[in-house]
Amino acid sequence: TLQECLQADNEKRVAAEQIYQDIAHEKKAILLLSTLRNTIINGPIRSFAAVMLRRLFQTEFENFWSKYSVDQQMAVKKELIARI
Repeated sequence: TLQECLQADNEKRVAAEQIYQDIAHEKKAILLLSTLRNTIINGPIRSFAAVMLRRLFQTEFENFWSKYSVDQQMAVKKELIARI
């Protein structure tokens, strides 16, 4: 879906953006972190994932963070620190 969000074709991009919007925020964060962690995925997609993760944290943090257990929150924090 992230790769499709970068497409020049408007129809494909709009469809991919809608799929992305339909994903629950707490799942988006995990998927975006997984993309950042996966070194097999090419640079532009990983960079886009970083931008989208930052936006998600800036705009929706309070809506999803509390849905994670304390262990999940710690795992996300550790992963974020590892990616800096």
